[in-house]
Formats: sequence, structure tokens, C-alpha cells
Amino acid sequence: MHGCDIGRKYSLSLHQNAMADLFVEWFLKRKIMKVENVIIWGAGLNGLKLKRDLDQCMGNVKVSFFCDNNIKKQGYKLDGIEILSYDQIIQMYKSGWQGSIIISVIELTGIVDQIRRSDLNAKVYGTSYKWYFQENGHCKSAMDFLYEIDIMKPRLDYYEYHVSWHCNLKCKGCIHFSNVAKKEFGDLEKYKKDICRLKELFWGVRMIRLMGGEPLLNRELSDFCIATRNVFPDSNIRVATNGLLIPNLDAEVLKVMSENGIGFDITQYPPTEELKERIELKCIESNVRFSMTPLRDKFYDSNNLAGDSDGELEWKHCMSNDCHFLEDGHIAVCALPILHEKYRSVLNSKLEICDGDIIDLYDERLDGFSLNDRLSKPIPMCRYCNARTPKWFEWQGNYPWMQ
Repeated sequence: MHGCDIGRKYSLSLHQNAMADLFVEWFLKRKIMKVENVIIWGAGLNGLKLKRDLDQCMGNVKVSFFCDNNIKKQGYKLDGIEILSYDQIIQMYKSGWQGSIIISVIELTGIVDQIRRSDLNAKVYGTSYKWYFQENGHCKSAMDFLYEIDIMKPRLDYYEYHVSWHCNLKCKGCIHFSNVAKKEFGDLEKYKKDICRLKELFWGVRMIRLMGGEPLLNRELSDFCIATRNVFPDSNIRVATNGLLIPNLDAEVLKVMSENGIGFDITQYPPTEELKERIELKCIESNVRFSMTPLRDKFYDSNNLAGDSDGELEWKHCMSNDCHFLEDGHIAVCALPILHEKYRSVLNSKLEICDGDIIDLYDERLDGFSLNDRLSKPIPMCRYCNARTPKWFEWQGNYPWMQ
């Protein structure tokens, strides 16, 4: 093939891609706005920002009303638009009013549940998590900040996933056993498959933590971030790290995190404390949001290897009973069942793992409601925990840059 032919085909391909993008944007506008009427749920700063972004990006859309559960706002106006109660909204729909609801509230789980319980026949949309932290006028199209919510599904509250199993710190008593793990990374393709399965079960996930081990050791971290954001636009996605690699982290990783509204959860271990200011400055100049714990100079042991604890009582006191752990087609209430199964030979573990400890995501009997129910209850393995009276000890570990 001659060079000019290659160039012509490449130019045609670019043109076709551009046309496809325009069609997708047009289709999304038509799909969201079969009629022009829109109700914005949330009469606050985000609601006002949403109205102005809709005015800018979708000129055929008319924001007819705001809706808010705060009775002290109801009856007033925001930007000239009347604020109604949800009961008034229901009556409007029953009277034949047609339009879509777009939720501008960042904590929207309860609102979606409220709409589902009322059996309202309306299209419902959310605003993407990253949109909340962008300046007004940043969005150029509806695809930048809107996604459809399947209100017939529930929302998963949380899951965490090991992007890396090993760690650059060797903390004594690491509850994820990263101090004894061999070099190993999460499988990106399996992860993509699993989160698509979660999307079949749930309309979204409130919080997701990509962790380890030390996730910044994985050179595919950007790909994990992008895949997660593409499937779950609603989620507060965090990269949980000891922070030691942040000062010299690849700029591309930080760019991906910033553009996708993904932040750091930094645990401040004694080695982290010595780099604290450098870590903070790097996050600030890279426009990546972050949180940092107080100095974590003590660890605890909450194991009861005898397995004779009152599992239900321990579960009620456990700090990890809502830290649902995703791995290779399975999910568990917390990480311990999957980790003990994985590291059985390394730990010389004799703990009994039961069928009820680990859930097969691809069990055809599952739906989102039944899975949420199973994840909200004690599991047989809780009998090996001593969450009520853990044994605390001083942090012991290594300082990687000194080696």
C-alpha cells in the first residue's frame, strides 16, 4: 500500500471516528431528553451548577423544577426555578407530566431508593463523581457528566481490590499479609470482567478503593483507574497507598487520576511521616485530591486462631465488616477469607474456610439485593476474630529509601 493510501485511510478513519462521536452525543441527548422538561433533585450549589451546565451543553433542555427533601427550601425559588417537594413531583407525574429527573446530590443512594419505593415511572440520571470537582463551564457535552441510573437495581456501598499484592513496606502484622506476599499484581482483564458483572447487579458503587499491598508498584495502575471510572461514573474512587512513591510518581498516573476524579487515601506510617510534606506538595501541584491519616505507629492483632469467638458479636464490633473484598470472580464481606485461602501454605493456616465465607459473583441465583443482604451479615469466619479486645503493638517495619 502506498503512503498516500495509508494516509487517506487514516484520515477517513479519523473522520469516521469523529462522526461516530457526534452521533453518540446526539443519541445521548435524544435518549436523555425525549422531552425538554427536566427536574433537578437538589436545590443547592451543585443543583445550580448542574442547571448552568445543562443550559450551556444542552440548549433544548428546560429545567422546569428543582426538588428537595428539605422542607425549609420548598416553596422558594433557586435561579428563578420553583423548588418542590417529592410528594408534589409524584402528583405531577400521576397527572401526566413527562420529563426526566437528574440528581445533583453527591450522596444519592437514599434518593434513588426513595424514587424506587414510590414506583415512579421516570428516567433518572446522576451526575458523575468527577463532575462535582470541576469548575463551572468545564463540560462540553452531556456525556461529560451524566449517566443513566437503573432504579430497579440497588447500589453496592463499597468494594476494595488488590492492584498489587506485595508492598515496598514490610510492616509486622500487616492484616493483608503483604509483608509475606511474593511479587504479584492484579489481573486487569479479570478485573474488567468482574466489575462488568458488578454493574449487572448494581446501578453503581458508592466507594471503591484500589489498594494492596502497594498499588503504586503496578505500572498498569492508570489502566485500572480508567477501567473503574468507565464502569462506575458515580463512585468515589480512591487509591489506598503508603505514599512513599508519590513524590517520584509518573506524571501520567497523576494526570489520569486528576482527570477521572480519583484521589489518594494515604496511610501515614513512620516512613511516610518523613516524606509527608513532599507527598502533599506533589498531590497539590498535580491537582489530585488526597486524605492522610494521623501517624499510624501502632498495629493490632485481632485473630483468635482457636475459632471459638461469638461471630455475630465480633462482627458488630469489627472495623472491617463493610470492607468488601473483590478478587477473581468472588467477593467476601472482608478480605480475610480470600487472603487466608490464598496464603494458606505461606501462613501455615489451619483456619476452616466455609462456603458462606466467599461468594461466587457469577452464581446465577444472585441479584444485587440478595448480594447486598449477604454482605451485610456475619460470616462463619467471624469466629476466628477478636475484634472486641485486639492486642496492640508498636509498628515495626523497614525504611525502603535507606536500603
